[in-house]
Amino acid sequence: MSIIKNCWVMNFPVIVLTVLFLPFHNTVAKNEPEKKITVSSGNTSVIRPGQNVIAVYIDSITNSSPEDIALINVTSSLAQKVEIHSMRIVENRMKMTLEEKIIIPALSKTSLRKGNPNGYHLMLLNISPEIKKRTMLPLTLSFSNGQNILCTVTVKKHSDNK
Repeated sequence: MSIIKNCWVMNFPVIVLTVLFLPFHNTVAKNEPEKKITVSSGNTSVIRPGQNVIAVYIDSITNSSPEDIALINVTSSLAQKVEIHSMRIVENRMKMTLEEKIIIPALSKTSLRKGNPNGYHLMLLNISPEIKKRTMLPLTLSFSNGQNILCTVTVKKHSDNK
């Protein structure tokens, strides 16, 4: 009986630590945003002389969640500001509209590709001249589920950007 008692006493600290820290680990993991959004490739054009605004297109944003998730913010180290826009024909004229967010419906994808049905695209304002030297443009996309995705889009010559 004393051998069993000694094993219990020697293992008691291990048992206590396991009981205390195991639930904590699960709590931390549950608070992290799940990776439910994926972003495919994108592109933009090189800037022309005197230009400080460019449009950026992303092939698609996929939501694998059973709930709608919104793209709520975009930033870039090479632009002072990034805006989310759509384009629609209103009274026989193309009208660009600043969007607060883009809803990515549950279990589907939304296109920000050039020529997409909603005219969705990103506008980079007051861009750095540094972009002239780059072939890739960094973007951080922030979503309503707390997920932030760092991606890069290809900077193409105007003739290559179709």
